[in-house]
Amino acid sequence: LLAEKEKAGALCIGTELRYTTLKHPERWRELIRKVRMVYGGQVTYAANWGDEFEGFTFWDALDAIGLNSYYPISESDAPTDEELLAGARRWMAMAQKVSQQTGKPLWLTETGYRSVTTPWKNPHAEAGNRPADTRAQARCYRALLTAAGEIPELSGIFIWKWPSYLGADNNNRSTGRNFSPGGKEAAGVLAEFYGSWK
Repeated sequence: LLAEKEKAGALCIGTELRYTTLKHPERWRELIRKVRMVYGGQVTYAANWGDEFEGFTFWDALDAIGLNSYYPISESDAPTDEELLAGARRWMAMAQKVSQQTGKPLWLTETGYRSVTTPWKNPHAEAGNRPADTRAQARCYRALLTAAGEIPELSGIFIWKWPSYLGADNNNRSTGRNFSPGGKEAAGVLAEFYGSWK
């Protein structure tokens, strides 16, 4: 009701609830039916990367495929840019296939990389004891966005996590080992991509 009242163009009705989506898809279909009774915009769901996304069975009831993607793009300690791009292309091709099979546009409802060493190995992981590495973060984004630009079915990317509020990251957005690209080389990579994306 709030989304309809505020004329939101799209509504995500759930995020990473894998135990329910994989076990109770008919209940989700009923929820979607009820949502559509009061909301007229686009409806999606943000499936977690891996078994939830790959085992999801009710994309046909939604308007867009939502993927929270933290697929590794390399297992190497020191991959080349070409290896990172090949890794990004592998999982993007898998997501593209789901989009093509369903006829629904693909949205990356959540994706990102920490500014730490080897973020390509486990993008979703905590920083742990890994030192800060803003260059590694930017390399991951460059690979991801290059692969994304090759997928015509992809029509939206939401970056995790880029706070817009004052005081984010203890008033220091340019350093640290967090996900935010703000004040880092990755911000320029993203600006270039969004500036040219059609």
